[in-house]
Amino acid sequence: MADEARASPVEIISVRADQSLPLAAMANLAFASLPIYRWLVAAGVGGGAGRAGFLDSTIRHGIDHGEVHTTRDLSAVAVWFRHDGELPSAAVPQWESAAAIGDHPDRLEAFLAGIRDGRPRGPHRFLALLAVAPDRQGRGVGSLLMRHQHAYLDRLRLGAHVMAGDRGSRRFFLHHGYRAFGDPLFTGRDAPPVYPMWRDDNPIDPRPSL
Repeated sequence: MADEARASPVEIISVRADQSLPLAAMANLAFASLPIYRWLVAAGVGGGAGRAGFLDSTIRHGIDHGEVHTTRDLSAVAVWFRHDGELPSAAVPQWESAAAIGDHPDRLEAFLAGIRDGRPRGPHRFLALLAVAPDRQGRGVGSLLMRHQHAYLDRLRLGAHVMAGDRGSRRFFLHHGYRAFGDPLFTGRDAPPVYPMWRDDNPIDPRPSL
């Protein structure tokens, strides 16, 4: 955990609609080397601007259908979709209307289908996006956002589902009380794996050994 994050308290706030686009631009930089993100938007229309549009739609959907948190300086964002047993169908038209998913919309469709097929049953939250600005990574900011939402979910007795984008992300989520939820998922012939993970509501040991 970062000493700097401990020494300088980070204020967590709910995201407003007018903050969505700058947060999307930050997340686009944060995800530049994430294999599944590069695969999904490999031929993104408009380059960086187009990819930011993809993320902007994701954040805006979270504002309308879940919870979205950031820091006062907009250096990180966590987007949680509310699920009452179904993947919100409104997410797909929003992403497609952004014209930001590249020349391979089938990739996003396959990715969403994989989430739908493997989703947990019953009410829960789905962590659609967690990003920290490159110059703030490794300082505990992402962990603060996670603990903030987990405290809320524990009060509601709700579990949480996430697709970890690589092995490093998987270790991060294990550290925060998640466990494997099925086998690694490959959503296309040349797609990198993602790792379905689940956190129980109000877990006894929220920080297991790595």
